[in-house]
Amino acid sequence: MRIDDLPAVERDEIRRVIAESRRKVAPTRFVSNADEASFVFYVLLVGAIGGLVAYAVVFGNPIPQIARFWRITLDNPTYFLSDPATAAVQLGLPVGSYALWRIAANYRGNGWAVTSFGFVHLIRSEVRIARYPDITKLEISRGVVGQARRNYTRISVTTRDGWKIDGYAGQLVGELKLRVPPDAKVIE
Repeated sequence: MRIDDLPAVERDEIRRVIAESRRKVAPTRFVSNADEASFVFYVLLVGAIGGLVAYAVVFGNPIPQIARFWRITLDNPTYFLSDPATAAVQLGLPVGSYALWRIAANYRGNGWAVTSFGFVHLIRSEVRIARYPDITKLEISRGVVGQARRNYTRISVTTRDGWKIDGYAGQLVGELKLRVPPDAKVIE
């Protein structure tokens, strides 16, 4: 479901919860996963910038070369393979632009929120809601990962129809436990 398809009251509450989290109002009811969702795009962006900088250091200004490259390539299509540096610049510009766009899009609202009406998973403009009366099971598992011994908390919410929302949103556990129905099974 798209966030715009929700009733105005619910849509406004979700947007307010996200805005509060950006202002660092404690306690937060929204946990973003934009950093994990954007990792691949960060890698692409670094690669694109590195390629453009390397070209500029070795060959100078790429703009005159691009026009020359396309003039020759249109006459002789195999020239594309003989000038990989200029081709890389032309790939780096759109790839870097796309990566920036995706990073910005992910920061608009990717993550999990606890609202007055349910547990919400946001993926850009898409939204999945487990309404509190429908929640039958809340599973909370904690663990440690990596050499740095980082702690994590995984939440899994199951509804009456067997539908699940999973996420790594440990900061929301306390608030979520207060809101699930009394007959819901809470497993820690």
